[in-house]
Amino acid sequence: IDRAFEPRVEDRTLIWPHGQADIAVRFAATTFRSGTHLQFQNLLEGYDKDWGPLSSTASRQFTNLSAGRYTLRVRARDADGRMGREATLALVVLPPWWQTGWAYVAGIVGVVGLVWGLVRWRVRAGERERERLQQLVTARTGQLVESQRSLLQAKEAAEAANRAKSAFLASMSHEL
Repeated sequence: IDRAFEPRVEDRTLIWPHGQADIAVRFAATTFRSGTHLQFQNLLEGYDKDWGPLSSTASRQFTNLSAGRYTLRVRARDADGRMGREATLALVVLPPWWQTGWAYVAGIVGVVGLVWGLVRWRVRAGERERERLQQLVTARTGQLVESQRSLLQAKEAAEAANRAKSAFLASMSHEL
């Protein structure tokens, strides 16, 4: 395998980080016949739909593989037409950080936190508005009570003046 980046190996699987999966693979097969003309056929599961054609080219290149799991399968055919044993190589290309499970969890937590913060902000704004309106109602109620008290005093004064006027007129008309 020719590569610009050294992959990590876990359980016989080669693992590349996102953006580093440019791979060239060379094949070889053993044979005991001299001058044997070998042909190779390969398939990258997860990328190819079917086996490629038989070819004397003993290599394959993959550039910019998407994130995912792949299995490279290679088989050789000798000059007598016999297919050799299939060889496999497991490959994994990791997703970019923003497509990882941790990134999704962080995004969900962020969205939930944002919604919670907005709801809390709106509730507090509603409470502040309710408190402001309560103070306004209390102030206006005090003004209304004071106004009613003034009106009641004015009414009583007017009634007293009216009674005094009536008493005066009654005494004057009695005197006439």
